[in-house]
Amino acid sequence: MDGVFFASASGRQWTAWWAMPLNRLSVADHPAALWANVVEPWLRAHGAAWRERPAILTPNTAWAAALKAQAVAANLPALGVAWFTPGRWRAQALRAGNLPLKVALREDLHLLVELAAAQLPGNPLARAYGPDPAPFQALLDTLDGAGWSGTELADPAARELAAAVIALRKQAGWVTAAEADRALREAAIPLMGERLLAVGFGPGDWALRPLLEAAARAYAQVEFAFDVVDYEETAAATWVGTWEETGVNAEWIELPEAPAPFAPLALAFLEKKTQPENQID
Repeated sequence: MDGVFFASASGRQWTAWWAMPLNRLSVADHPAALWANVVEPWLRAHGAAWRERPAILTPNTAWAAALKAQAVAANLPALGVAWFTPGRWRAQALRAGNLPLKVALREDLHLLVELAAAQLPGNPLARAYGPDPAPFQALLDTLDGAGWSGTELADPAARELAAAVIALRKQAGWVTAAEADRALREAAIPLMGERLLAVGFGPGDWALRPLLEAAARAYAQVEFAFDVVDYEETAAATWVGTWEETGVNAEWIELPEAPAPFAPLALAFLEKKTQPENQID
């Protein structure tokens, strides 16, 4: 399959496709639909095949915990499955690919903002964000996920503070999670397993796209199951549409209809009404 080029917000381009296309792409607007039509059948078929090293990748621990609970309740085999969140998969992929990258923790990044702010006593933003670095680091995270470094900011004070943070991070030898994901996407990661199911990701996870692309290249059989609300909206349609460019059409999954709680009683009542009444002479 030919490579597809994507442009980052900073204008840089990169080839972002893998040699193996997606085998299945499912889209639903409710987690129950993904469970009934994708996750449960996948676990029944591959949950016990530990020799194939099957893996499930979820956007956060809440998704993983919910799926594990449902698997236990349904008595499904799941001990042979490796369960990953983005952070855990990133760490394992870096080891598998022998990439000597040290990913900074959230606390590390906050500390760097504090240290950078202390170096800029005349910077008004530094005085504002030094005591509370979380909002400024969140801004840098958003820019980093889009491919910007923060030094392209229009405001001089913000640009100066961002440059100081980046300089300290490089001095410490750390990279951000987004930088590590982009490195993994471009690296030749050895095969980490036969099957991967990535479930629960959606339009709010654009920053994790490089990680998903890297994960898709690390397994022989790959299925993505997206949780997309308001599919007709531009963001959701764009998210699904760009993944369809891998050559597989998205399959819309409907939520299974639950039977009405009093349906059997109503049916019995109707059947009784249609039966002829006994005539008393």
